[in-house]
Amino acid sequence: MSPIICPSSGRPGLYHSPDATPENLDRGALQHMGMQTLDLTRALANAERLPAPAPDRAFFDLYGLTMIAYPAAFGWVLLAIAGIAYGVAGWRSVTFGEVLRGAGGTLLTLMIAAALLHVGNLASGAGAPVNYYDRLAAIAKLELQALMMCLAALTFAVAIAVPGRPAVAIGAALPLFLIAIAVQTLAPPAAYLIIMPLLVGGVALAATTWPGGGFGTAATIAAAALVTGLMLATGFLLIEGVGPDRPEPAALLTALCLPVIWPLVPPVKLRVLFVLGTAFALTGFAVALWVWLDPVANSVAIYSQFS
Repeated sequence: MSPIICPSSGRPGLYHSPDATPENLDRGALQHMGMQTLDLTRALANAERLPAPAPDRAFFDLYGLTMIAYPAAFGWVLLAIAGIAYGVAGWRSVTFGEVLRGAGGTLLTLMIAAALLHVGNLASGAGAPVNYYDRLAAIAKLELQALMMCLAALTFAVAIAVPGRPAVAIGAALPLFLIAIAVQTLAPPAAYLIIMPLLVGGVALAATTWPGGGFGTAATIAAAALVTGLMLATGFLLIEGVGPDRPEPAALLTALCLPVIWPLVPPVKLRVLFVLGTAFALTGFAVALWVWLDPVANSVAIYSQFS
């Protein structure tokens, strides 16, 4: 990774390009990299003995405000709390049909989002021989394209829901619980990405059963903001990291928003949702064509055009 212009600096189009100059240096990113390297070097140099292997830990950055870390095995506890919260929310109010709608909505979102992301990526030129650095220069457009495709998938999935019913949100969470259990079993440090949205959504949904309803509504709105914000931030990093070639994993991030969004969906006619989803998808394809028809970026290194 270049110390002058690196993907984490928010300027991926300049990575390994003629424009990776000191004038375009992201000084904040360089300072951060230097601080990490210096602190690690000092710690190792001053330690009486090198650290012994330690158990895995799950950790993630929370909106750039703080670092959350916990033993990887603790994910099972968080997953259990999330399951209990959804159970409280649906106690004596769940119907099989509504749960089936919710679960179907999640599976539909995963399939539609993955398909739209894949086809849209091909439409942007990924299916033909393309210059990797030219794709990097187009990442901002590719992120917009992915966002439109994911919004289209969400809109189509919401069309099959019963707005405002907790049982639908519970059903939407069920396939995600199965995925979370699989990831927690196979790769515990990575499971937080699925467990945290389920935990936040479950606690908020359980709060709607409290008397009065006001606190539950506020908790549901807050949960939707927190989860969708985390998914957008993760999606941004995902597209910067693998988006030029493989944006399909963003389908899972899209589905993780469903359990917290559905309790807030007002009654909307199916025709309106279909038109809105189609508009999102067409906008995504329009951006894809924009990327495909764009001339080669000025930041593309000359040597890379002859490889």
